[in-house]
Amino acid sequence: MTAKERGTEFVIIIWSATFAALVAVMMRLLARVRARSLGWDDIFTLFSLAPLVACTSIFTYDVRLGMGRHSADLAANELRKAMKFNLVACPFGVMAYSFPNAAIALQMDRVLAPNYLRSISLRLLATTQCLVAAVSCILLFTQCLPTEHLWNPTTPATCLPAGVLADYCYFVGVFSAFTDIVLAIAPISPLLRLKLPTKTRLRLCILMGGNLFAAVCSVIKTSKFNEMANVQDYTYDTVDLTIWVIVEASVIIIAASAPSIWPLLFPSARTKAGEHRRRFPMTPTTPFTKQFGSTRSLVSSARIPACILTGNADLELDELEGEVISMAITYDFMLEGSQIRALPPTYPGV
Repeated sequence: MTAKERGTEFVIIIWSATFAALVAVMMRLLARVRARSLGWDDIFTLFSLAPLVACTSIFTYDVRLGMGRHSADLAANELRKAMKFNLVACPFGVMAYSFPNAAIALQMDRVLAPNYLRSISLRLLATTQCLVAAVSCILLFTQCLPTEHLWNPTTPATCLPAGVLADYCYFVGVFSAFTDIVLAIAPISPLLRLKLPTKTRLRLCILMGGNLFAAVCSVIKTSKFNEMANVQDYTYDTVDLTIWVIVEASVIIIAASAPSIWPLLFPSARTKAGEHRRRFPMTPTTPFTKQFGSTRSLVSSARIPACILTGNADLELDELEGEVISMAITYDFMLEGSQIRALPPTYPGV
């Protein structure tokens, strides 16, 4: 690889990031399948892999056409093809870093105590971010009509004023970073109020706050948008921008999966069933007996977290720390007198 060619470096970096995201999602699904707790957040995360892999694959092919080399070193036909496939890959990159935020918003509904306003706000924010990013794809292909002008400047066309697309892309980048930051800090306050050991609460905050790394990637990516206007050396100068698009998408997917795969990576973080129990003293309220669905999380099942947050019962559960970290409780619970005890897991149709 010479100073005039970045194709090899480009392919290694984007596939390394994509492979890391792929492994994270597979481990997340393994953890959820073992817990029999697959949810919509898992589906959205898995769905986010498709555009990421598609984007990486297209850019890999684009390297064969000339991506990563200086435009001056390419024949006219090679340059047109390289620029065309570069543009074709862009919508997949946008989807790859937008869809995982919807998964994170849905994941919080499973993990945190029920809060209608927070749930609606985060879902609306994630949806808006996807729509805002989608508009950038529309502008990309309609900035000049006919679109062929984008990769073949000799074609007569009517174009938007210079700078319109670049300015909107800056806005998209800032809004994307804002979304990442909000999704990272939203769970901190509810998690810190849990009646759990301080170390556990901090670890949960770190795991749920991984989107801050995505925000950093988004800021760096946004700083590269000025390269989009450099059509004189498009195939070489847009390499860094493309790398950060794929890295950001991969980081978001990994951050969305981190809370679920923690127990698989660090089994010692979990308490083996039967070794000992953690007791959190609380004041009992009206006695009742009720069985909750085993495929729902501790935080969302019949508002059990109200007991955790306000102290309404004696909570005694095996593997509480590990199960909370895995974001899925696979046991049924029954409140008997003044304590909630874990029952053997039961599943519909089994």
